[in-house]
Amino acid sequence: MSAGNPENPTVTLELLDSSQGTPLQTWTFHDCAEITIGRSDDNDIHLADPQVSRLHAKLTLEDGQWTLHSLGRNGTRLGGKLIVSEVLDEQARFQLGGSGPTLRFSAKSAAKTYSATIDNIDPSAFDFLVIDERKKSEEIQQIVEGEAFQQLQEQAKRLRENQ
Repeated sequence: MSAGNPENPTVTLELLDSSQGTPLQTWTFHDCAEITIGRSDDNDIHLADPQVSRLHAKLTLEDGQWTLHSLGRNGTRLGGKLIVSEVLDEQARFQLGGSGPTLRFSAKSAAKTYSATIDNIDPSAFDFLVIDERKKSEEIQQIVEGEAFQQLQEQAKRLRENQ
């Protein structure tokens, strides 16, 4: 993994279960411009699978877009097609070899990601949480006077008596 600059997105790769498509393992990379995938231990993502070459694929950040480069002898499939080099879309899935592991790619730009804290939340955003006590009392009264509630109370009374 080669270092990039802080404007590079966070990249997540997930190894997917071949039968159900659910993630089995996840790798997250921050501020990098290249990610290597292969059977060799010196790759960023090491996969011990006979369909995977020692250096099978490489992801590179070029002009703000991630590109998948196939380097393995068994090929790399994107959308079912063998590729040499392709720009990846968000949530792209690619397979290493004809029947090898499938990975899901996603990238999130740091500029698009933020987290709010209690320090920067406008308190007026919570005005909708104020409880109207008068309305609450009216609604409770409607429920208590309702036929369904009366039936439930009678049923509860009978159950207590039978214990």
